[in-house]
Amino acid sequence: MASSPPPKLLAENANALKEWAAVCRALETGRQIILLRKGGIHERGGVFRAEHHEFWLYPTFEHQSRAQLLEEAWPWLDEAPHHFPKSQGQIPFQLYAQVTAVKELASLEEALALRGFHVWTEEVVRQRFDYRRPGLSLLVLRVYRLPQAHWLPDLPRYAGCRSWVELEHPLPTAGAQPVLDDHEYAAQLRELSLRLPMGFQSSD
Repeated sequence: MASSPPPKLLAENANALKEWAAVCRALETGRQIILLRKGGIHERGGVFRAEHHEFWLYPTFEHQSRAQLLEEAWPWLDEAPHHFPKSQGQIPFQLYAQVTAVKELASLEEALALRGFHVWTEEVVRQRFDYRRPGLSLLVLRVYRLPQAHWLPDLPRYAGCRSWVELEHPLPTAGAQPVLDDHEYAAQLRELSLRLPMGFQSSD
C-alpha cells in the first residue's frame, strides 16, 4: 500500500466513533494504526459500515476487560478512566482519525494475520469474526491529537451498542497533530501491506 501525505483535515466535524478506551490509548501512542470492527446491535443487520472517513474517537469503558486485551494493554485499561475522565457528565474528545484505507476481512486467516498490529487477544478476534455473520471490517487510520480536549455532554442518545454517533455540534480540528510522523506512519503501512498482500481498498 503506497504512502502519501495525509490530506488536509476537515475544519470541524460532528461524527464520532465509539471505541474501547484502552484501544484509543493504543492509537494515541502509535502502538496501532488499525481498528477491527464488528457491527453493534443497533446497526442495520448488525453490520459495521465505514460511514465516515474522518471522525472523533469516542472512548468507551463498557465491555472491555483484561481478558480481552494483550497484557501490554492492561496499563492503558487501568489508566483509561483517568486519561479520559468523564467529568460531571462530560466526555473529552481529543483524538481525531482519518481513514486511509478500508478492507473487509472475509477469512479468519486474514484477521489472524494481523497479530501484533492491535491489542486484542486472539480469542477476541476469533469471537468477533464469527459473531452473527463471519467477517470483520479493517480500518487503517492516521490518528491526530489535539493539545487540549473538547468537552461535550454525555447525552442519552449516545448510549447503546452503536458504532457511530453524531455529536451535539461540530468540533474544530485546529491544532491537531499526527501521533506518528510521516516516516513512522509509512513504516507501519509497509509492514501492514506485507502482512496482507492482497492489498487494500482505498477509503476515498
